Amino acid sequence: METPDPNPTVRTYGTRPAEYAVVVPDDGQFRRALEDLAEATGDGGDVPAVRALLVDGEVGPDDLVGELDGLPGVAVFDTHAPVEPVAFFDRSHPEAFDLVASLPVGHAVDVHDLDPMAVFGPGPHSGLVEAGLVRVEVGDADPAAFLRAAFGSLGIEPSPTGFYVMSDPVRGADASAVSAPNFERVDAGTVFAEVDGDRLVANWPFVPVLFGECGVDGVVGYRAARVGGSVAEARAGLRPDSLE
Repeated sequence: METPDPNPTVRTYGTRPAEYAVVVPDDGQFRRALEDLAEATGDGGDVPAVRALLVDGEVGPDDLVGELDGLPGVAVFDTHAPVEPVAFFDRSHPEAFDLVASLPVGHAVDVHDLDPMAVFGPGPHSGLVEAGLVRVEVGDADPAAFLRAAFGSLGIEPSPTGFYVMSDPVRGADASAVSAPNFERVDAGTVFAEVDGDRLVANWPFVPVLFGECGVDGVVGYRAARVGGSVAEARAGLRPDSLE
């Protein structure tokens, strides 16, 4: 019987030393996305050289983090199914703020206060945000188009991004009705979802994240708070310096 390889598949795209890392699941659509990225990193391409890691469930978390070699970068997955790509980061890595702002995403969520497995499910990839990468859940978006846009936008003027901090998951087996749109404020006293037959009423104001789009078993969505609409506001609100 063939023994599974515990190491990620590692590829470097571009003729220069890698400046960024990108981590994706080892499946067909993401492999094709990397092939597209390889063309963009070639001679005359508009994308910096990247180290790409393809991971599956057999990869050990320490092996995965070790292969990153300290490079900044993004992990692109489809565990969740947001309508548009959403970024997740850990405020304990100050460099992540600027990287998030350079990506083609409208919303970025700090998950420092939660167990990564509660947000991303089990597996070695759940710890990538703790290791300093920005994780992007692309949902139904084309990962090839996202990666090319993401690495093509590095170093240019940051795009408008709403920053949030996640507080807790809402547990349940089924959200049969979601009353509040994701990333729009829910006021105290508002019914925001029906979960397992029970109507949920907000005890305090919050911003829903991934309600109706969550791919983690036993979780129907997450509560968060908005901290700002720019890197400066996010840094002031989240105070990454206080974690040192």
